[in-house]
Amino acid sequence: MKRILLLIVCSLVILTACTSENSPAKVTTAQPQSQAGDDSSASANDSEGLAEGSIKESVSANLMIDAEISSSDVNSVEVYSGKLQIFEIDNIINLFLGDKEIVSHDKEEPEGTYDFIVAEDNSILSRIDTSFTCQTPYYKNYFSPLINWNYFFETGEIDSHPSTQDLGFATQVEIETQFAKDLDAIGLKQKVSFKTYAFDYHYLSDREEELKATGYYDSIIEGKPKGNWNAADDCYLIVAKFTMGDMGVIDREVRLGEFTSIPPSYVLALYSQNGLESLSVFNPYEIELQQSEKTNIISLEAAKQIAIDKYDSIITDHIFTINKIQLIYVPSQDGKGIKLVPVWLFTVAESYIDTNNGVGEEQKIESSTSLLIDAFSGKEII
Repeated sequence: MKRILLLIVCSLVILTACTSENSPAKVTTAQPQSQAGDDSSASANDSEGLAEGSIKESVSANLMIDAEISSSDVNSVEVYSGKLQIFEIDNIINLFLGDKEIVSHDKEEPEGTYDFIVAEDNSILSRIDTSFTCQTPYYKNYFSPLINWNYFFETGEIDSHPSTQDLGFATQVEIETQFAKDLDAIGLKQKVSFKTYAFDYHYLSDREEELKATGYYDSIIEGKPKGNWNAADDCYLIVAKFTMGDMGVIDREVRLGEFTSIPPSYVLALYSQNGLESLSVFNPYEIELQQSEKTNIISLEAAKQIAIDKYDSIITDHIFTINKIQLIYVPSQDGKGIKLVPVWLFTVAESYIDTNNGVGEEQKIESSTSLLIDAFSGKEII
């Protein structure tokens, strides 16, 4: 029962913090990237980032490409083998809780697979296997309900949110330096590429009023309006992706079927004038072996043509729009370990007009799905 409770808590964190590449359908009426770390520890000095680009073309009446592209200039890659990293729970406790009194600590054996800790101020630390999340009451009750990442990523609003703004309690550079130190403190071994977003209290207050007007707070399990927002509530959110060599590691859950999915790997951290308000780390890798020579992969053009052939052959009045193309590593089971293999990941939006819905008006139905193409073989991963 305790393990089920923790699963629910972690699920809530994922729902508010991360968008799935296969998001459920929604219905409407018709109408500088920074980096931290090296292959073994964190550092704030590497700001190279990942290669970016874009492409826009109309393929047919039913297929459009209007996509951001990452790592498009990579033509050969390494293959990595390893395992998921398990953190020392004491390192997380020391970083997040410090000298706060722990009022309860539920755990299961074997050691390192499950912890659920509540501190005297109602901060929580929850961990299952290789993933954990820490939350103060401020994050859990006030910030997290406002910032639903499904909404922010799907609408693209996150791209227009300030990522270069300095807040009164600390500069962005100071917070990023602290973030790198905190990753070192918990013993994170994988390199990350991250971006920092500034949330001032004016934005948070406006966002709360907007949600209150919709009745949002009546529909959620946790969270309540704060009111009286002020400069003490200013905060920075850092969204970090894991990287290997020139490429990122998959940071969104991708469903391959009804019962199969690829788990996401990412880090989220929130800082205020009070310090670390939240830290979530999901599925980091501990690399044990790297193939010495790079292996050639299929080009972006070749992968794009595979995607075009798949969607352009579907006889339908639905509209498909490829809106994101990534060359990324995804985990694959390799005996008792994990192999990270390169994949071309196409995020595809699908939309159509529903005229037989029983509500008396046309409705635009929208959903998102993913196409994964093995970058070595050129075959679709299903």
